[in-house]
Amino acid sequence: MSRSDHDRNEAKAEDEQRPASKTELLYQLAGVLDGLGVDADYFIAALTQKLRALRPVDASSTLVGPERRFLIRSGAFTESGLADLEAAVARGSLQLYEAQAWTFLLLDTLSFEEASRRLRLSERKLRRAVHEGDVLSFTVAGQLRFPRWQFDAASNGGLLRGLRDIVTVLPADAPEAWAALMHSPADELIGRGARTPLQWLRDGGEVARVLALLEEDEYWS
Repeated sequence: MSRSDHDRNEAKAEDEQRPASKTELLYQLAGVLDGLGVDADYFIAALTQKLRALRPVDASSTLVGPERRFLIRSGAFTESGLADLEAAVARGSLQLYEAQAWTFLLLDTLSFEEASRRLRLSERKLRRAVHEGDVLSFTVAGQLRFPRWQFDAASNGGLLRGLRDIVTVLPADAPEAWAALMHSPADELIGRGARTPLQWLRDGGEVARVLALLEEDEYWS
């Protein structure tokens, strides 16, 4: 190996060990999003908006002596386990978890254009459907997003059976709650074991059973 090749290899190794800059990380994120087929510019703008709304890390929120002793003596945590948890929280693990959950939620939606193609509706007709409560949507970074779970290619019209009635009992502007309840097994919906409302409806279950479940106050507590 020549001296110049050796120098280049050393320089490459140093670059690989050097922590990436914020700009480099942003370019890497954009590349990953492009690879996933996601609109990188929109996603990064939406994620930035979400992160700005999160509560900052509070370095002063560590447990005081009596609280620490209680958790350790109760067996809920070991001393080292509790210390690791506090360190993770101080690094921003709670904010990271919330951002991850929001990211999964956003990636499980369709854009306006995608929903229009999926339902074979013009822009005007889709906006009317949203306004009249026939289709469920929420706004992120100035754009309408449509939860993917409400679409069903096997049903007439391409939407989940009973969706219009379900929309009337869902909490307003709570897409995280919508996704959670539609994907959570419910003892009241028994098929082959407890079914989620989404499985129940796609398998031909009665819409009224899902509506009765969603109308229970205990279901939202």
